[in-house]
Amino acid sequence: SGLKIDDAPRHKTFVDISSFQEKETQALNAELAKGPEKSLIAGTQIGCIPVYDAKHLEQLRANGGDAAAKEAEQFIYEHFFQGAGVLIVKNAYAKETMDKYNDW
Repeated sequence: SGLKIDDAPRHKTFVDISSFQEKETQALNAELAKGPEKSLIAGTQIGCIPVYDAKHLEQLRANGGDAAAKEAEQFIYEHFFQGAGVLIVKNAYAKETMDKYNDW
């Protein structure tokens, strides 16, 4: 990369990343604080990667209709494109599908 350990640009990059992670962690923790019934996320990985439960999102959409679906879509979009750029979805595939994949 051309950066040395003691380079100021390298240090600034790590400070910026740390600041981002802290802000994203705070936002995701605020979402989790809504409780398991209302939160759009099921948890986090390393504090700043949202973990979604496909079954829970489907249930929220079914119970809340289009408004709930739009809210979830906006949240997921924002936290992917303005957040860590990664997300985890659990329960996206049936157990049988994953068993077949793991045996492959």
